[in-house]
Amino acid sequence: MRQPEIVEQQPRTSVSPLAELLAELDSKAQKDYENSAATASADPQQAGHMAEATWKSFLDLWLPAGYSTATRRYVVPETNDDAFEVDLVAFRPHVPQVLREQTRVPHGAIAAAFLVRRTADRAGLKDAVDRAVRLRRSMDRSNLDDAPRKRVSPAYPVGFLSLSHDWSSDPLGVVQHVTKALLELDEVTEHPSEGLDLCCIADLGTWSRLRVPWIPPISVRFMTGDETVSEGCPITVLLDPVASQPNVLPPPNPVGIFVRELYSALERADPQLSELAYSLRKQVPVPSGTATSRVWPQIVT
Repeated sequence: MRQPEIVEQQPRTSVSPLAELLAELDSKAQKDYENSAATASADPQQAGHMAEATWKSFLDLWLPAGYSTATRRYVVPETNDDAFEVDLVAFRPHVPQVLREQTRVPHGAIAAAFLVRRTADRAGLKDAVDRAVRLRRSMDRSNLDDAPRKRVSPAYPVGFLSLSHDWSSDPLGVVQHVTKALLELDEVTEHPSEGLDLCCIADLGTWSRLRVPWIPPISVRFMTGDETVSEGCPITVLLDPVASQPNVLPPPNPVGIFVRELYSALERADPQLSELAYSLRKQVPVPSGTATSRVWPQIVT
């Protein structure tokens, strides 16, 4: 059962230099989308590769030193599955160069993985969710730390990236449509670690998923309405860019917010990023928005 909530952020009266620097990415995303319009009509595949190149350039600019990126890599499963393609991957800093150059890469080399589309639609979102689930289920989790945080958190974030979308509505209406689609598509997941972590549509907004390892039984009973619950459990929370104030458009810097949220996801596996991730959270604020929770009573941590 999901419970919508309002997440309030204190308004800021000025824009930080860090936020201004990140805002350049949003401008470039719009220009690249417009510049690829003619190509998209003549050769959609090439236009898709151009979108991948745009997002790769953003990651190359903003990922920490030691990380690197590559497009169109096949992930080698640790369980019974075939290797399958991921549009864009970021490599962990310790990965040797010989592995970075391979077209087939192991899970342990990956810091983040993304499905990229020039233009977002529901089919693209579904493909991204399905690939996130497949990636997580192709991992051998038998050697994971016993800590609940490790059990509900994935080994690395998986996201969906696009430069624009093909929904014809006002921005608020499209944001609500995407949020509804993400919640519906998430129903295929069977574990808190399996869902899509990030979704950024560059001219619209950024969505992120928060995982809470454990909430007490009283909270589970309140959120589910099931008075028989006696065990605590995890919850996952989808954060979206819909402002809580009426008639307020989504924030104008989706790509900058994506970078902020990506650092928050990466720091779980790389604690050395915690100081910069904190600075990004402080200086690139997310306006008030809504959050929708999913309770996992069948997963006892």
